[in-house]
Amino acid sequence: MKKQNVFVKNQKDKDKNLDFVKSEYNINEIDKKKVPAWLFPLFFILLILALLIFLLPKYINIYQTKSEEQNSIQNDFLINANSVVQSKYARIYNNPSVEGNTIITVLFNEPLKLISEKKENGFYAVKTYDGIEGYIQEKNITFDLNSIQSDSITNQVIVVNGDKSILSDASNGNIMAVAPMGSILYADYVTEQVVRVVLPDNQIGWLNRENVVVFSINEKIPAAEEKQADIFTSSALKFLNVPYIPFGLSLDGIDMPGVIYLAAYTNGLDMPRLIEEQAESGYQISFERDTDNFPYIEGFKVGDLLFFSDSSGKKIESVGVFLGEDNILYGFGNQSKIEIVSLNSNEKLFKELQVVRRLFE
Repeated sequence: MKKQNVFVKNQKDKDKNLDFVKSEYNINEIDKKKVPAWLFPLFFILLILALLIFLLPKYINIYQTKSEEQNSIQNDFLINANSVVQSKYARIYNNPSVEGNTIITVLFNEPLKLISEKKENGFYAVKTYDGIEGYIQEKNITFDLNSIQSDSITNQVIVVNGDKSILSDASNGNIMAVAPMGSILYADYVTEQVVRVVLPDNQIGWLNRENVVVFSINEKIPAAEEKQADIFTSSALKFLNVPYIPFGLSLDGIDMPGVIYLAAYTNGLDMPRLIEEQAESGYQISFERDTDNFPYIEGFKVGDLLFFSDSSGKKIESVGVFLGEDNILYGFGNQSKIEIVSLNSNEKLFKELQVVRRLFE
């Protein structure tokens, strides 16, 4: 009997050991079935690649579509325009009088659309391609549309640096007109040295290729492929020491919204002319203030637009282009010219900084 009990005990011990082996075997099986540690990072990388492959082209297409739509709007406006600016530049007022407030300035050969054919006090009510409406003096426009709608036009030409004289001869002619920076002209003949542009009254004029960019009639103004912020800032600095004139838009006199508009426009970047709309361009850069209410500017980049409020702090009043360190290109108020201003040396202005917008990555 005792011997049988020993046998039973030994058998139980064997079964117990066998159960332990089976249990250990099962644990190992479970370990083998666990997901490898490297699989999660691989999945994450593949997910990012998928997003780049499928979503990035989508956003690029959205940006391209937006630019194409803007270009289409301008082309449609060009076709439907019924007047053209014939002076170097001209002001558009809020009422038919030179005593009225200036809304914007338009440039040589810019197409306009008459809102009404009725002339009032020597002014016409007009609309620009970007939807701005106002009054322009009759003497500043022509109804001859040859310079924008001639069948012989093959290329567009934009003046990118300073004023450009249009000559009566390719080599040494008389000055027929002066096109300021930002003017768009239309050419029917282009070589590596000269461009022939179409003018009103079936006239033609000549430009050398210096300080102009020639591009196809159906293309948008070419944009730089890299260092866009630096190129934009360099274009803006061309107006350093130019007389500060509110609503000006040339080297004869300009304000900062005009500087920003031209520096952007001549480099292929869509930019509104009005400061209120410029303050919504690009994307906003947040910043904090110290205990004395001075903004921290360490996160700002060259080319950022800095918008300043009036004394009430409720309305955007002026704008500057950030140049690095604490310097901005700026002109406003009683300044006689566009200058480089140190924010640290202008505490009142520094504290009035309200909005920062970045146009470039």
